Amino acid sequence: MRPLLVGWSMGGWVVMDYLEHFGDAALAGVGLIGSSITTGAHLPPAAAKVRNDPPAKAVGMYSEDLAENLAAVQAFVSVCFHQQPDAGTLAQAVGYNMLVPPQVRAAARLRQEDRRALAEATVKPAWVAWGAHERLAPAEMGQQALAHFPNAEGQIYHNSGHSPFWEEATAFNTDLAAFATRCFAPIPRGSSAAHFSGGPL
Repeated sequence: MRPLLVGWSMGGWVVMDYLEHFGDAALAGVGLIGSSITTGAHLPPAAAKVRNDPPAKAVGMYSEDLAENLAAVQAFVSVCFHQQPDAGTLAQAVGYNMLVPPQVRAAARLRQEDRRALAEATVKPAWVAWGAHERLAPAEMGQQALAHFPNAEGQIYHNSGHSPFWEEATAFNTDLAAFATRCFAPIPRGSSAAHFSGGPL
């Protein structure tokens, strides 16, 4: 069975990395959750709001000073949620973020890529989802992706920020399962590919 690649946040950039190197021939479909098909200076102009939001920009996460780094990571993890998790879950998220060396984090977050043409060349179904209260990947990023994937559908989670899989887990899991079912459905005889139109926005 062909896999369905789904990436959250920077994980969506990894999905785009795969498409750049291998194309979509071996895939059933792709999903981007709170992510984008462009990075850095190539982001939609409206996405510049993130650069004016200090906890989201989180420049302290690139610091070798442990106290500065930890404070930035704590603030950053908090803006990943509109509905805040319990303190233990937040502490766990801070902990696994702190395992990433500052220079690796900087290299991962400060990419400069324009994958719009790559998205346009992707014929397999795409699912683009984000939270209505996003502070890290605002709606303009998702809208840009929807405009360039030819077989894309979109989903907005109205009670979520950057983490709809956590904040609205039941709805998210139901929607992802439905998308996967459509991706893995047999292609009717005589059809070259299934077509997906825009979803509920």
